[in-house]
Amino acid sequence: MDHALFALYVTGRAGLWFAFAGLFLIFGLKDAKPRAFVREANDLRWYVVIFAVLGVAQLLGGWFLGRRGGGAEG
Repeated sequence: MDHALFALYVTGRAGLWFAFAGLFLIFGLKDAKPRAFVREANDLRWYVVIFAVLGVAQLLGGWFLGRRGGGAEG
């Protein structure tokens, strides 16, 4: 079970970095004037869901890993 939780945590953490990199890449490849950029960026509202899912995965993985008891109490 610990391996699955750690994989969930690492997937969320690394996935967020890749999502940020993808966001910068998408915005860097858009060829728009400053005013039109806001309208074009509005088409990427679905990308927020990626950040939310990966953030929740990292949060849950870290939470449940931290709550697991396993060592000697001392």
